Parts: sequence; C-alpha cells; structure tokens
Amino acid sequence: MQIEQFEPVVNGQYKIAFCNLSTGKCHGFHGQYLEVIPEQRLRYQDEFDSPDLPGLIQVTIEFKAVSVGTEVWI
Repeated sequence: MQIEQFEPVVNGQYKIAFCNLSTGKCHGFHGQYLEVIPEQRLRYQDEFDSPDLPGLIQVTIEFKAVSVGTEVWI
C-alpha cells in the first residue's frame, strides 16, 4: 500500500494505491473526508482512478465503546 496524501479532516483529501507484489500492477483511489467526529464517526467518499470503475462510493464508519473494546459499524 502506498499512501500519497492523507488529511483526515472535514474536506481533507486522500490518495492511496495498492500494488500486487506478484504482477506489479497497482490500483489507486482517492477521495474526501465528509465528516470526522473523533471516536464516533468517519464519513468519506472514494473514487477509483481507473475509468473502468466509475462512480463515487460513500462510506460511513461508526465507533462505539463497549466493555470488551470497540464496536465498529461500516
């Protein structure tokens, strides 16, 4: 994994690439953080760099403290 940009704040941008070690092919994606509430919620949108994978993906991750650690909802 190669992280080229990472700004985890509202309207912050990120750009990441994953590379297959066997083939050397890389797949990148980028996006923007839409909501950042520490220890509660992270909402962002992704877009793949490849024109073969068009469209935006919106993801919400919620965190909740529980007796044995953290519950995570995606």
